[in-house]
Amino acid sequence: MRLALAILLSVSLLSAHARRQKTTIKGQIPVEVTAKSSQGTDAPCDTITTGLDSLIALAGYDKPLTASRETLHVTNLSADRTIESVTLEITYLDRHNRQLHKRQATLKLRLAPGETTLAGFPTWDTQRSFYYILSVKPRRQATPYSVSITPISATILTTTNL
Repeated sequence: MRLALAILLSVSLLSAHARRQKTTIKGQIPVEVTAKSSQGTDAPCDTITTGLDSLIALAGYDKPLTASRETLHVTNLSADRTIESVTLEITYLDRHNRQLHKRQATLKLRLAPGETTLAGFPTWDTQRSFYYILSVKPRRQATPYSVSITPISATILTTTNL
């Protein structure tokens, strides 16, 4: 009985380790993205890197202490462009505006003109010791932080008139 229990425990630990294994290669060059247009044909996506203030609005960032994901609302401000993805530069700051961490996050989403969606992505705080300053204050001791989020680029779906 003990042997069967030990084998079962070993197999479950090995399978859990296999699920956590990273499958991406650091520094890998991304492949060019194509998407379906509204006519059903392949249409290339354009990447916009300037003028994002008139295309994207960000609001409602949140990350409670125990959360494994950060969330924020993304709004497509354009009148005629569908957003396929947004890359953000996120700077995490302590109470004294000292940088705790800085990273880029790419959000894969399909956002029609005028739409808003709640987007989530894995948190930078893997130890669960920080919480966003406007989130619910936790019962246990933790470090509050604020964020500065800047859109770096957006991929939009181009439509072709046939």
